[in-house]
Amino acid sequence: MYHDRAAGVVRFLWAKKMEAKDIHKEMLPMYGEHCMSRQAVHNWVQKFSEGRTNIEDENRAGRLVEIATPETLQRIEDIIRAERRATPLRLPRTARF
Repeated sequence: MYHDRAAGVVRFLWAKKMEAKDIHKEMLPMYGEHCMSRQAVHNWVQKFSEGRTNIEDENRAGRLVEIATPETLQRIEDIIRAERRATPLRLPRTARF
């Protein structure tokens, strides 16, 4: 949620013709230590300059999609009960989701 709001602020200030470094300076007092990095602001400005309008992160290769359904949770619990040495790193290989 924070990320979408911050990207929205970047888009708003970019639309007012502000440069990335100035946008970051403007955001620092508002977000403090939780402010996105100057590089992240620069990346968003570049994306908006290239025509992007959506402020939500796009799915990309390597990014996990997590869906916790009762069935998925039950399958994981069954795997753990059957193989007590199962670890989170080994679950995906064992579970074959």
